[in-house]
Amino acid sequence: MRLFDHLDMRVRNIQEAEAFYDSVLPAVGFPKKGRTQHCVYYEAVTAHEKPEFVALIEERGYVASSTRIAFWSENREAVDVVGAALVSAGARNLEGPMFWP
Repeated sequence: MRLFDHLDMRVRNIQEAEAFYDSVLPAVGFPKKGRTQHCVYYEAVTAHEKPEFVALIEERGYVASSTRIAFWSENREAVDVVGAALVSAGARNLEGPMFWP
């Protein structure tokens, strides 16, 4: 079962965002990277013919919001891997990482 098809994430500067998400999205299950003329995208690894993906779309006037996207993890170790990837990528607004059983 697929829970979603894709997430479009608007960014002000696609080069800066790409450098950040190259580290973060593989850590949360989107390791396959691709590019179209409109976006950079990261796909999940799945047997489905059309995998879920996260797309970065440049919108120079984009203003960040308080939207939160949370990913599921089976254990604390996986949460720590994502936390380390966020710090390594230069994340500036961390509340965790937190594991909520």
